[in-house]
Amino acid sequence: MTSRTSRIFFSHNCATIKFMKKGFTKSEDDESKKTKQQIIDDDHWVLDIPELKEKESKYIAEPSCVPLEELRWGRMSFKGFNPEIEKLMSQKEKDEELSRAEEREKLLGVSEEQMTERYPV
Repeated sequence: MTSRTSRIFFSHNCATIKFMKKGFTKSEDDESKKTKQQIIDDDHWVLDIPELKEKESKYIAEPSCVPLEELRWGRMSFKGFNPEIEKLMSQKEKDEELSRAEEREKLLGVSEEQMTERYPV
């Protein structure tokens, strides 16, 4: 058996009919597009440009205004306007003051080891 080609040949009289001409031109256009696509491969469109490096910005983007304004916390209340928030604020202030005192004690205080070295028993 012989292999059939995808193109069928018609007689001259049949090929001269107007609607048959349109069909032939479409099929020829499709074939020419397929051959062009086969010629052009992916390597053809790759550019040899070095990758762009990100520039270092001299500006810092801050998502919140809290560090800019040196705020302590988000919600605040004064003179009994919102007692729950005021309780939270006072508790937070106490915790912060306690942690600052502990850090000061660590920096300025004398450890037990230093005391035993300085004053032997």
